[in-house]
Amino acid sequence: METILKYQTTVPKNGIIEIPKLTALARQRVEVIIRPLHPEAESSAETAKAFIEKWRGLLKNTDPDALKAQYMQEKY
Repeated sequence: METILKYQTTVPKNGIIEIPKLTALARQRVEVIIRPLHPEAESSAETAKAFIEKWRGLLKNTDPDALKAQYMQEKY
């Protein structure tokens, strides 16, 4: 089975990327791929937090199963 490790970092001004110790792969040939992340990918966690904060409590004290049943009755 192929081992794939994913590691995100920011390239510093000097352009040297440091990778954490990979002793499990010592003395093995590896392929390194550098791919810039899209700005949206970096802020997705913040966007999710903002969404949760905005809508938190909207459905407080409701029964999700009852809402599903109501939806199904209205639909059919």
